[in-house]
Amino acid sequence: MASVLYKVDAFPSQSDLQSITAQILNIELLEDAQEEIIAVGKNLPHFQDDEISTWLNDQAIDYYHNPKLLQNAPLGTLCGLVTALSVVMRRPLLRNQIHPEFKNALLKRFRAFMH
Repeated sequence: MASVLYKVDAFPSQSDLQSITAQILNIELLEDAQEEIIAVGKNLPHFQDDEISTWLNDQAIDYYHNPKLLQNAPLGTLCGLVTALSVVMRRPLLRNQIHPEFKNALLKRFRAFMH
């Protein structure tokens, strides 16, 4: 399990959350935005580790396939998903399995954490 997902001090600030949300909002199609996704992930430096790759293979992929899971996802999970998304986008098999509503569900959940 990726322990960084549960470290409160790794969570982004409110301004970082706003920046991340704005960046995701500007992406029209995830499959055409690899560079933009990598840029978003760079706003989350604490989530850039090998544990995220393991977590992606073990659990995170379910969120990409079923965006309803995002409705109650904790902030750490959202950050991990954004960071892992750059990995997913480089793997055609995984990229093609991302649900069309994933981006909208992710944005909606990020907004729930903004004040």
